[in-house]
Amino acid sequence: MASSSSWPTTFISSVSSGGEPPYTYSWTFGDEALGAGDTVSHIYQASGTFDYQVNVSDSNGCAGSCSGTVIISSKLSASFVASKVNGCAALLVDFTNNSVYGITYHWDFGDGTSSVLSDPSHYYSNPGTYNVTLMAFGATGTDSSTVTSQIFVYPNPIANFQAYVDGNEVHFADNSVDAITWLWDFGDGGTDNIQNPVHTYAPPNSNYDISLIVTNSYGCSDTTSKPQFVTTNVGIDDFWLSDENVQVFPNPFSAELNIDIAPDKESTMNISLVNLEGIKIISEKKKVSKGDQQIKMNDLKDKLVPGMYILELEYKGQKHYTKLIYQE
Repeated sequence: MASSSSWPTTFISSVSSGGEPPYTYSWTFGDEALGAGDTVSHIYQASGTFDYQVNVSDSNGCAGSCSGTVIISSKLSASFVASKVNGCAALLVDFTNNSVYGITYHWDFGDGTSSVLSDPSHYYSNPGTYNVTLMAFGATGTDSSTVTSQIFVYPNPIANFQAYVDGNEVHFADNSVDAITWLWDFGDGGTDNIQNPVHTYAPPNSNYDISLIVTNSYGCSDTTSKPQFVTTNVGIDDFWLSDENVQVFPNPFSAELNIDIAPDKESTMNISLVNLEGIKIISEKKKVSKGDQQIKMNDLKDKLVPGMYILELEYKGQKHYTKLIYQE
């Protein structure tokens, strides 16, 4: 007879001679162990195929034997560890397969992808919680190991910004999503770590690359860079569009609006009045010189409704913005 089981295991057998006692029984189990008695138990400590035999003799010297084979199979066990269990997207996780007596494997990473490698690496591109399952297949069966909520991928912030030029000063406005820290590089060696900094560029004229690094509450980061985003076109002796050199009144305004500027010489300035929807109500070029430049609003009443507007002045690449309130 033959039997099969996983090890370690206990082998139990009994033999009856059919005659009168007394009888003597001696056993060999195929693994160098011996036994005696009509019923024996034996534990196999290793896997393999073993031939066992029992020899029986009576008091008259008559003898007989019985033999068989037992197959002890290796115990299959699936297990694994992950190099990381949390981190920022895209998260690279290396999986180490610690399965015992596995031959082939199937991984389910929990995000709709899988692998049949023994020790795979996997990128989690999107934030979320993922359950990882390993199935191990051996010569005598299968086993699986599942870890619930094994991998947690944190979301990344999104870095973005815009800027407004005001004379020799540039006002940077943070438009990032889910950011709690900021690191600005203004392209001229200057940096700052506040959300909405104001940076002063010194002459001579130049173009500047601006970059912003933001992080969120998980410590995840994102970077955006905008080449030649800021252009300075004003030299040391040129006129700056600054709050000191530009006065706009009255505010609130209705019938007319006055722009008081003081350039060093006559030049051309672009003047625009924009509503909060980004629609330009007025857009024209004017020759300006030192003194008052007046824009009358009487002929624009049919285009204006009470509310806030932005007056934009552009002079030699500079821009100056003033918030205005229109009232009838």
